[in-house]
Amino acid sequence: MMAEGLDSLFDAARAATPPDASGLMARVLADAYVEQDARAAQVMPSAPARKGWRTALVALLSPGNGRAAAGLLAATLAGVWIGFVQPAPVAGVSQALEPVSVDVVELIPDLDTWLAEG
Repeated sequence: MMAEGLDSLFDAARAATPPDASGLMARVLADAYVEQDARAAQVMPSAPARKGWRTALVALLSPGNGRAAAGLLAATLAGVWIGFVQPAPVAGVSQALEPVSVDVVELIPDLDTWLAEG
């Protein structure tokens, strides 16, 4: 009983012709293009002024950022000094961590090593 009712409903749906959707589609696309143009005008403001490295440097050295600039400068100078001068305590630590001095490290062996027979 139920199947007969469904079959007749499906037959009626198959026999009906779908409405012409070309007018609807044209209206939807026209509204979409209008909305797209309106949003594009909102999203694209004028290009901001480019800031160069001088502007960033002046902003870093401004009175509010003085402590940050001083800390960066102190850390940079300390790193250069430790790397260049290598004080005795630092040299002792590096020698303790590396007891054997290695002059040459062969990271890529030559072809003869791979072609050796035996």
